[in-house]
Amino acid sequence: FFFGIFDRVVPELCEIVPTEHPMTEAEIKAKAYLQKTDPSGVSLYDHLVELVYKTLEKNPNNIANDAKSLPQFSHEHKKTAFRPHPKRTDKVYAQNVPPAPRVVKRAAETATLFQTPPPKVSTTVEKPTPNVTVTTTTVKPRKAPTYRSVAMESRYFELIGMGLPGQEALLIDLCITKLAAEKKLKDIRFFGKIIGLQGDYLIVESQRWYPDKDHKNYVEKHNMPDPPRKKVPVDVQPEPMGKGLNRYSYWVCSYPNAPWTHLPDVTPQQINAARNIKKYFTGNLDANVSSYPEFPGKEINYLRAQIARIASGSQISPAGVLTKHEDEEEEEEE
Repeated sequence: FFFGIFDRVVPELCEIVPTEHPMTEAEIKAKAYLQKTDPSGVSLYDHLVELVYKTLEKNPNNIANDAKSLPQFSHEHKKTAFRPHPKRTDKVYAQNVPPAPRVVKRAAETATLFQTPPPKVSTTVEKPTPNVTVTTTTVKPRKAPTYRSVAMESRYFELIGMGLPGQEALLIDLCITKLAAEKKLKDIRFFGKIIGLQGDYLIVESQRWYPDKDHKNYVEKHNMPDPPRKKVPVDVQPEPMGKGLNRYSYWVCSYPNAPWTHLPDVTPQQINAARNIKKYFTGNLDANVSSYPEFPGKEINYLRAQIARIASGSQISPAGVLTKHEDEEEEEEE
């Protein structure tokens, strides 16, 4: 009969010492009697199994060689085992508690991510002859540019216990697709997520986006201002759009389907200040950055500076691709 208990605790023991005779009817009735549960859903049979398993696994206070301490050991195990009363839990689950307004608002906003955008409709009118009019209507479904799926990559991160939950990764994929279709972005990738005190930041990187359609591409001209007569330090000018640290555009939002914000370009002064301070993000882009040394800008600029530092520090290239110019080596020797 006790091999039934050991079968649940140590299956290998039953393989080494098999039972030659099946259980009798009296043993079957005794086992069924021990498996009767009390109002809390616990049976004596399950309790004995847990005691035997705990004794074989840890043997606290040398319980295996001291049978007198078995009642105390059983009492201590009952106190540590948490089993909710079914009647009490049923009352809790039966309560009709309305969700918070914030949860209802987020759910309504999330539902819009699963809606298919309207197709692109174009109509052309032709008159081959004065008396004939040909109207052609073309309907094309809107297609977002392809990018590396966050939900697909999160599966690999889950193997090492990292990454985003599957539900959140799917919602991020949908909101990135919506952003790319609205702004017509290219070379998109999910940069990462930054946890804040009051809200989080979901960051997306894309090819340089220009709000003005007539924007001209950058021309290599760097006109430094004329220095004053006195020798005073002149601030280094920020890199132009599409070059250096401002080569890419970055977008942030606090949660899926929240409004996206295009981050401004970063300046060398902000990069130097971000290196010397450590500050928690609040989740509010308009918040002031109280630090020493003083940071030249709001949290939106501090976030952009830290993104530039992370992006520059995490880039790799094959050996031999990047080489130093001879002029740089001569300057270093001097």
